[in-house]
Amino acid sequence: MVDIRFGERNVVRVLPCATGVTEGPYPDQSGRTIHVITAFNPRGRVVTPEDNARAHASLLAELGRSRHTWWPATGGSPCGTHTEESVAVTGLTDAEARALGRRFGQDAVFAWSPEAWRLLACFEERSEAAGWRTTSAPGGNPATGASPASAENPASGDSPAQR
Repeated sequence: MVDIRFGERNVVRVLPCATGVTEGPYPDQSGRTIHVITAFNPRGRVVTPEDNARAHASLLAELGRSRHTWWPATGGSPCGTHTEESVAVTGLTDAEARALGRRFGQDAVFAWSPEAWRLLACFEERSEAAGWRTTSAPGGNPATGASPASAENPASGDSPAQR
């Protein structure tokens, strides 16, 4: 499960489901893949909240230098008992998303496209695909087209748009 905040009131929850199923609006009208990446708990080791906050700040700084469009996200277990602060990024290839995940010690990143919800291993070329469905997350409504957020002002937009 991933919640992506495309604006103050526009939070989309993406849930994996059966392969081949895609239900709900896909927020990027041009169909670009949205990669979800975290810097929390590198290599699966639970670290202090302060270490996670520093790692997340480093991830945001790197995205700021890259000039990719991104939005705040929260990734978690399907039942929501474990969550990690994350980012949802457009403009990356799968290889670039994996490399970014590797730099922050992540075992995997998510790749959300109109066709599938994929888990991409960062330290090998393995991936697993599923379907997806979107719902309103607590505090938001499913995304529809609007203006983009940016590395400089991530809360400015409601959903991705072409850059």
